[in-house]
Amino acid sequence: ELVEEAKQSGDPTARAIQSIKFDINHLALLLRDPFGDDDDNSGKSSNAPVKIDVDLSLTAFANAK
Repeated sequence: ELVEEAKQSGDPTARAIQSIKFDINHLALLLRDPFGDDDDNSGKSSNAPVKIDVDLSLTAFANAK
């Protein structure tokens, strides 16, 4: 509920959250590469959002592996 309210308010962090599963300590985010190239050689956008699963019980380093 809180995340949905924040999404409606335009919060960019909340808008990146796809799902939250507190029972298994997981969070799914839809993120884009901020340094990604907007266009490839064919002219089509290649910077589509990627689903990232984050285990809240792990460190940032462990989640990055």
